[in-house]
This record gives sequence, structure tokens and C-alpha cells, in this order.
Amino acid sequence: MRLADDDRARVPFALVGVVLLVASATAAATLAGQSPVPSETRTDRAVEHAKTSADTALASAARTAAAEAVRNPVVTPANTSFGAAIDPAHAFRDALALRVYARTERALRGHESTAGAVSASVSLPRLETTADAERAIERIALERVGGDLIRVTLSGVRVDVERDGQVVSQSTTNVSTTVHSPALALRDRVQRFERLLDRGAFDGPGLDRRLTDYLHRVVWLRGPLQYAGVPISNVLANRHVELMANRALLDVQRTAFGREDDAGRAAYGRALARVGLGDVLALVEGSAKKRAGAVLDRTGGSATPTKAGLSSALDAIDQSSQSVPVGVNATADRAFLDLVERADETSLDGTLRAAYTSLARRTVDTALADRSHSQSGHAPANWTLVSATDDRDVEVDGAVEPSDVLAADQRAVETYGRRVVVTERETRRYTNGNRSRRVVETTESTYRVSVGVSYEVQPPARELPSERAERVLDADIVTVTPAVHDRIASRAKQSLVADAGGIEALARRAVAGDDALTREALIRPDVPQSVRKRAYRAAATLRTRSRNVSADVSTRGLASGRVPVDTLRDRVVALHDARDSYGSATDRAVAAVRETYLARVAGRLGERRADGALASIGEALGDRGLEVPPTDHGSEREAGPVSAVEGAPAYLTLAEVSPRTESENDARYHPLVARNVNWFTIPHGDAASAVVDAAMPEPPESVRIGTAAQALLAVNGTLAAAPNRTLHDQRAELRAAVSDSVSAASREYRSVLAASPRSFTERERQAATRRAFERWDTVHARGMAVGNGSAAAAVAAEAARIADATPQQRDQLATRLRAASAEVADSEAVRVESTVVRDTANLAHRIGGAITENALSEAGSIAAEQAAERLGAADVGAVPAGLPVAPVPGFWYATANAWSVSVRGSYARFTVRADGGSPVGPGEGTAYVRENASVAFDVDGDGDVERVGRNERVSFEVEATVGVVVPAGPRGVGDVDGNADEQSAGW
Repeated sequence: MRLADDDRARVPFALVGVVLLVASATAAATLAGQSPVPSETRTDRAVEHAKTSADTALASAARTAAAEAVRNPVVTPANTSFGAAIDPAHAFRDALALRVYARTERALRGHESTAGAVSASVSLPRLETTADAERAIERIALERVGGDLIRVTLSGVRVDVERDGQVVSQSTTNVSTTVHSPALALRDRVQRFERLLDRGAFDGPGLDRRLTDYLHRVVWLRGPLQYAGVPISNVLANRHVELMANRALLDVQRTAFGREDDAGRAAYGRALARVGLGDVLALVEGSAKKRAGAVLDRTGGSATPTKAGLSSALDAIDQSSQSVPVGVNATADRAFLDLVERADETSLDGTLRAAYTSLARRTVDTALADRSHSQSGHAPANWTLVSATDDRDVEVDGAVEPSDVLAADQRAVETYGRRVVVTERETRRYTNGNRSRRVVETTESTYRVSVGVSYEVQPPARELPSERAERVLDADIVTVTPAVHDRIASRAKQSLVADAGGIEALARRAVAGDDALTREALIRPDVPQSVRKRAYRAAATLRTRSRNVSADVSTRGLASGRVPVDTLRDRVVALHDARDSYGSATDRAVAAVRETYLARVAGRLGERRADGALASIGEALGDRGLEVPPTDHGSEREAGPVSAVEGAPAYLTLAEVSPRTESENDARYHPLVARNVNWFTIPHGDAASAVVDAAMPEPPESVRIGTAAQALLAVNGTLAAAPNRTLHDQRAELRAAVSDSVSAASREYRSVLAASPRSFTERERQAATRRAFERWDTVHARGMAVGNGSAAAAVAAEAARIADATPQQRDQLATRLRAASAEVADSEAVRVESTVVRDTANLAHRIGGAITENALSEAGSIAAEQAAERLGAADVGAVPAGLPVAPVPGFWYATANAWSVSVRGSYARFTVRADGGSPVGPGEGTAYVRENASVAFDVDGDGDVERVGRNERVSFEVEATVGVVVPAGPRGVGDVDGNADEQSAGW
């Protein structure tokens, strides 16, 4: 057998080729995966080892730096080369970043990772200058991760690779690590705490707002008791300021940290037991030093406040409460002017337009009545069609009875019927050689087109000032009067028929298949003048009723400047009852105007500031700076990473103490210093001069013209009783100032007339003001007329007479001048310079005081009051302290007083602790410590520390003003111990 013929154990040659090909490809791939240069593998290994070393160095540096940074944080940068690199706006973070960089740079010095002949090293530029430090801070990125983690990223780390002593590559890389440390979280909490300490009362919740609230509670507990006869000579003492400041601090700690200083809470309890409610009915003896020893001594003593006398205190407060009415007054006038003079949707005209606005509908129906076909000629066989043309002729052929096309729930305006004939012709032309023939096919269609116009009195969506006003316009109406129907129908036909080209044009469009013929449109008919007059009278009636709406407010509310806005608004809104349906569209329109006006009044009431602007007592205190902050104290945060808050001392006292700190030498200092000044205080035994002094208190920088005029009247009375050349000269200056203010008021009234809808010439405006002021003979009478609004009413009456105004125009003028009278009297141009009033009044006090004191000593208080009345003072009686408030001349209805309180304080050491800080467990925890200390560490790595900043104590400064009001009476309210300006040691 030949080999060629032997096929035993043979495989095809192609299969052998495939096996060889696959084997060679596999071998090539295997060889390609192996580096032909073994040193590259070593380079990668060396670089990776170096980067790992950098990671380790950064993590170690970050942990150590964070621990050191919170133990002695940088609050203020130092005036040094490295301190200059720290931004004061975020000094803590910059200092921490500099610490991390400096430690990492030192750890990487001389560090190499080798793999055979290859070595790799990582390094950072050394810190030698301010610019170096600034670049180092920029290279470190710190990011909080949760409450106890910090992600640190270091950019620009240099990587050098050498082989056989030769540098083969240089590059930079970023290194990042995450370490367990609550340092940033604690710093953020302390920053929040400091913001709450620094925030003003009107800027938001914080220490100022809390302390003001608590001090108000003190004066409202002790002031009425003093008025009721309890022997309290100092309503608000610095011991109360100390106690309330510490309580407020504990509250702010809870807001910022979610917890408070336990030792501080216990010390406050001891202080409250000593100075708290037991202080209501009896004065606490002992100095601030003795109180500090009792409070800061942690052993012995009860921490439970004394309860004695609490019920008596509450009873005294209730008995001393007096209600004073607060009215809507000029707010009703201003809202009325907004209603009748503006042109927006919520004005009188806008509301009336909305009330009569209707939804009109045009409905079109097309019906085929007849259709016929005809043809002239025929198409010859085998001829060629060469053209075909169409034409269409539409003819409106008279009126017909329309079909019922109106909606059942709408009011009919008009229906139209038209007969429309549509003739359609198709002309075809055929040819055969030179011959041609036309074939005309005609179709004639006859239609009945019905057009209906109807409407529904349905005001559209609009922006009204209240839901009640909207509900009125949504109410049903029983009927539409013929006059109103005609106005709406006329406007609907104009909009939906005439403006569309007329009924014939609509009929033609209908048979053409126009789908847009059926449509809706809002119709706004002209409002009848009779309806407008009726609506005006209705709103004017409500204006009068609204002006007389009042609500009682207690003297407590007056002191804080609160007014019963919600009660006033509810009573104003209740002046009109909206119904579910109305007999006519006009009735509904007038009701909508009433609701719109009342909503405007309610809205303006809501805009009133709760600072005493509505009450004379509030004005008297507000002019002198008293404003009560909101009572919102802020929400309490969760504790988060904070495990403890520790202040040293735990309770800030007014006495000098030696704080227990970690420093070698304890420094004595005053943790808290306070000053409180009683505004209106008179020694208890000096009731005689109080009659005059309280009647004419010292004014602020400028006074209202009414006050200056009353002072002029009083000076006139003093001169009549006791002539004095100096006082006579000063009265001339005061009279000139009041006269100038009257002239300024006259100019202001002329400006009001110029801005009114009724046009007045300059001569007419001058004549109106001149004739108005001629009603009063004296300067002080004219000034008082400006102050009490009588002059504004007189100007309105004279202007109406000159203009021969209609009753409605007279009413509008009187409303405008009455609404502007208070603003005119309080404008800077009309107010009188206080120095003129003060100098004259002080001299009158001194001259009249002698007369009053003599009368008091000879005939008692009744004769003193008679003497004061003869001098022109209001009937204010003799009070030991306080500011008698007489909103109407001759009527005294309350006595007010206020205190300006200033508090400064600091903790010798303030520590915030958190568990954690170790990468493997809680360890000993982390403590953020604030105290007076220098901050230094080795920045440049030379072994010596460099000063970079300063740690500072947590400190604060608060300014608070609190007031109290009691009813009229001989005792008044205030500090009567002869110390109007109480200052603690160290102030």
C-alpha cells in the first residue's frame, strides 16, 4: 500500500493549519503581556509605594493637626509672616490646613521607596515665606463628611523617579484621605453659638432676643407689684440682669449645641433660688460678691426657687391690668383712597368691571335645505379633455326663521337666520383637432344658517384682595335688570357679530365650513354711573364704621407696642355679611365692592408695625427707641457630635472671680458686667417737682408740632403766673419755630391738594390753606390744630367750597386730607427742633417748679395739681416715677417707664466636647477649647514654633430695652432708690 493511499490516523491538512495558527497567536499574546523592560515594573512599584507613604503621612498629619487645632484654635491671625497668610474670615480652617501641610511636608522629607535600581520619592515645597504659606493653604482642601469625619485632599505633591542615580521622570499628584475627627463639626457649632450671641434682636433669634424677653418678664412682674403698693424701690436691678443673662445663655447653648452646660444649669438653679421669685416681695440683701460665692459654690444650698408670694404676684399683675382702646382710625381712610383712586383690579372701578363681566357665546348652526344638479352639453367620445375650471358663488338670500341654537343655561341676546345659496360650477373643455366643446356641470345648494348670541354673568378669574370678595362674585344672581341686560347685550353683539363683519359675513363663513365660528368672549360693559355712585356710598358708609372699630389692649401690650391686629381685622371683616345669592347683578356688584374695601382695610392693618405706632404710649416709648423684639427664640438643634458643653465659670456673675483654668496662674476678671439706666426716674421724696417734670418730659432730637405747641401754651401760662425776661425771649424763639412748622404744614396740605383727582390751581390751594388757618387766632392753637388733625379737616372744607365740589368730591377731599394729617404732623419739615423746645421748657420747669413746690408744701397735692394746671401742664398728678401719657390734653390714662440695659460678658474658658477622634475607636474624645492664648506651631520644620494666631474667649455684648406700663395713679412705676444709672463693678 502506498503512503499516499494509506489514510489511517490522518487528519485534514486544513485542520493542522488552524491549530498552528491558533497556537502562534496565543504565544504572541503571552509574550506581548510581558514587559520586555523589567525596570518599568520596578518603577511602577516604587511610585506606588511612595504614594502610599504620602497617603499615610497625610492621614497622620491630618489626625494630629485636627486634635491640636481644636485644643487651641486660631480665632484671630497673628501679625507675623505666617499669620499674614491666614484669612481672618476663616482663620480656623486656614490654620488647620497650614498645620496639615506643615506636618505632611516634614513627614515626607528624605523618604524614598525603592524597587531594585529604581527609587521614587514624594515631597512638598518647604515653607519659608508668607507666599509659601498662602500656597500651602490653597493646596489643602478640607471637607466635612457627616459629624465626625474630615476628608483632606492635598494637591500638587511632587513625585521624582530615579534609576541608577539619574532622574527619569517628574510629576505631581493629588493625595486624599479621610480621618475620624469632629474638629470641623465642633468649630461649626461654636461659630453658630457666636452668631447667636452677636445677632441683634431684630435680626433673628439669639441672645439679644432671649435676654430682652426675659427682662420684660421681670419688669412686668415687679412693676405692677410696685404700682400695687409692694415696697419695691428698684424694679429692674443688675442682679436680675445677671440672672436672666445666664438663663438666656443656657437657652442659646441648647439652640446651638443641642445641649447645655450641666454645671451652668445647676448654678442657675442656685441663683434663681436666691434672686428669683423670692425677690418679688422682698429685696435681696448682700453684694454681688456674696451672691457669686453662693451660686458658684457647688456644695450645699437648694436649687429650687422660692415659691413664696407667686400667687400674690400674679394677682397683683391681674389687678393692675388696664384696657385701653386701639382703633382702626386713619387706616380706614387710606384704604378707602386706595379703593376709589387706583385703577387696578382691586379698585372700586376694577371690582365693578369684574362684577359685570360676562361670558358671551356665539353659536352657529348650518343646515342643508336643498341641493340640485344640472349639466349643459355632454362629453363626446374619443375627444381629449384639455382643461377643467371651478367657480363658486355664495349669495345670502334673505332672512329665515333660525333654529334653536342657544344654550339652555344662558341668557339670550339675539338669534339670526339667513338663507344662503351656494352655486358651484365645473367647466370642462374638450378638443378634437381644431374643434372644441365645453361641458358645464352646475350644483346649487341651499342652506339655512342660524347664529345665536347669548351670555352668562360670570366674572372671570381675577386677583381680589380676599377670598370673601371672590366668593361674592361667584355667588348666583336671581335676575338681570333690563338696563344691565341691554348694556351686556349691546356689547356682546358688538364683539361677536359686528366686529366679525356682520351676520352676512358670518353666514358666508358658515357655509364655507369655518370651524372657529362658535366661540366665547369676555364682555365688559360700561358700568352705569348710578351703580358707581351707589357702590361709592356703600364703601363710604363702611369707611365710617371701620374708623370706629376698636379693640382693647392691655397696658402690658401697650408697653411692648403690640396692637390687637387680628382682632381689629376680624371685627372689620365682620362689618359685612356676604350671601350665597343676590337679587340682581347690581346688588352683587355693590356687595363685591364692600368686601373689596374691607379686605383692603384688613390688609393695611396687617401691615402695621407692632412697635407702638397705634397707641400714644407706644408712640411715646417708640420715639425714645423702645422696640420689643419678636418672641421667636429659634428651634433647638440636635446634639449631633456634641457630648458636653463646659463653661468656666459655669455661671457668669457680676462679681470678680478667679476662673478655674488650665493655665498656671489664674487670672481674676469680671465674667459679666452690666449697666441699666431707668429712663424716667424721680426720687421718691421729690414728688413736688415730679408734677411739672412729668408733664413736660425732655423731648428727643425733634418733637411733633402738637407737643411743641402744648409746650408753648404751658410757657404762656408760666409767664402769665411769673413774668421773666429770659423766658420771654426764649418763648419768642419757640413761637417762631412753631409758626415756621405751621407754614410747613400749610405747604404739605397744598401738596396733598395738588395730588388729588380734583384739579386745583396754585392760587386756589393757597386760598384754601389761608382761610383754614384763619379759624385759629394764636400760633399755639394753630400748631395744636395741625397736631390733632383739625387743620386738615378745615383745609378740606375750604378747598371743597372753593371748588364747588359735589358731595362725593367733598367726601373724597375730606378723606384724603384726614388720611394725610398724621403724616404731615410727623414729617421732618413740620417737626420742631428739640433744643428750642427743651431750652424753653427747662426754664419754664425751673420757674414753675418753685411755684408748684410751694403750693405742694403749703396746701398738699391738690393745690400742686392746680398750680400745674395754671402753668399749662396736663392733668398728670404727682407720681414718684414714670412718664405720664396723656393722648388727649387734660386726660392721663397710663404711666410708662423703660430701662436701657447693656451687658458684656465672656467665659474664661469655653469647651465643647465630642466623642471620637480616633480612626479605630472613640479614644478619649475631642475637645474644642476657647480661651485667651497664643497659638504657635512649627510651620517651617526647623524645630522651633512660629506664632500664627491667637485663641480668644467666647464673649458677647448685648443692648436691650424693656418697658412697662401701669394704669394712671399716684405711685407710677420705676426705680425710686435714687440710682437711675446702675453700673456693676468692672463696667
